[in-house]
Amino acid sequence: MAHTLTAASYPDAAPIEHHHNHAHTATPWVGVRRAIPAAGFIGVCAAAALTELSAEEGQILCPYRLVTGGWCPGCGCTRALKALVRGDVRDSIAMNPWTLVLFVQALVVSIALLAVPERTVTWVRRNSVRIGVANGLLGVGFWLLRLGYDVIPLPFT
Repeated sequence: MAHTLTAASYPDAAPIEHHHNHAHTATPWVGVRRAIPAAGFIGVCAAAALTELSAEEGQILCPYRLVTGGWCPGCGCTRALKALVRGDVRDSIAMNPWTLVLFVQALVVSIALLAVPERTVTWVRRNSVRIGVANGLLGVGFWLLRLGYDVIPLPFT
């Protein structure tokens, strides 16, 4: 036998008021939550701009590169982001063109989240699989082009 909860089930509970206009029920934290993706985007760009990076320096962190000696689709993205936030678009594209695509997407979504958060969240949720597949295909496509034009090292060579 199923038990249905009603207001009578909790006589000591305060009545719940339903508001259809969420603007009246918004807390001060709503604006902060909207700004988190934009702040994260700015933080990543700042970190890339302030970090000293070189293709030949430092420890290799990419598991694909460690195993194969070749570069994965994401290799060069951090250096490309650093060049991009310095304003050097040409160098950024030379290091990894996929970074520019991802950067523009992140910038547009961050701005949209600040301007029209509800619509943006709905759109991103509705299209997240398509966005992910498209980005994956672009990443692999750029990677194959870079391999084909000898821009990056081939694996196992």
